[in-house]
Amino acid sequence: MSNARLEISLNTQKPIELIDLAISFQALALEYKRHLSDNIQREGGRVDDADVKLYLTKISKGSVLAEVASSVIVFGQYYPYPMPDHIVAFAKFIQDIETGIDYFKAVSRNYKSSVPHDPKYTKAVTRRFKNLLDVVQKTGGSYGLRSIEYSDEQTKDGPKIHLTVKFSKEDVGQAMEGILIEEKALEYTGEADHKRVSMYFYQTNTDDPKSSGPTADKAVIKSISEKALKVHFVSDLDQQKIRYILDNKNENPFRLNFVVDVNVEVNRHRIPIFYRVINVHEIIREDEEE
Repeated sequence: MSNARLEISLNTQKPIELIDLAISFQALALEYKRHLSDNIQREGGRVDDADVKLYLTKISKGSVLAEVASSVIVFGQYYPYPMPDHIVAFAKFIQDIETGIDYFKAVSRNYKSSVPHDPKYTKAVTRRFKNLLDVVQKTGGSYGLRSIEYSDEQTKDGPKIHLTVKFSKEDVGQAMEGILIEEKALEYTGEADHKRVSMYFYQTNTDDPKSSGPTADKAVIKSISEKALKVHFVSDLDQQKIRYILDNKNENPFRLNFVVDVNVEVNRHRIPIFYRVINVHEIIREDEEE
């Protein structure tokens, strides 16, 4: 182990479920693997993802305060000379995480849920940021990262601090909103067959709305077909909107019109068999129409 550490602080307002903490740590470790592997490859080196590991070296009382270290072997074996300091690698990684969270915050500010855009990150990376921050979203509080370094003879003043970033509860909430929009953009499969058409439910299911597979949800889009067809919702965000309506006792899903972009799947006879909703633009209540 090197003397460098990546310190993770979770100041939460509620108890943390152990599995949520483990998922957050796992997401951080996977992002570190991606970060280090990408940097090694850019410098002309090669690395096996399985060899890039973080090791938990300390957990403190109170708020969750953890320290992780990286293996010297990986750097020495795979990184082309001159070999970078671990503390530099951790600092650059923290900057990558900060860049990602700032990006998702900007997505939340700049894009409405109905506006597709060109995503910066892949589905896998976006999902890891979601898993990383979800534990803070659930429990409130803040999330912090520091790159620190212990001397060979540690003094009473503690480790040397090289870089610190901290994200407030509001930062995390805004980033999570941006992540949902980003996921929707990633799921956007291209041009819709029909844009901004009116759809209403003919039949709803007690299960969550689905993006594929068997579903009991059926809807009618009269401008396409008078027949009620099975309907799938591509976006997680749209699925959550529909689930909220179905769970809301004050809403009647059969008295709502949904303005949607939709693809129509047909059978071999070119007869429509189900709808794939790419985007839900607006939900209009019947009393609003009047």
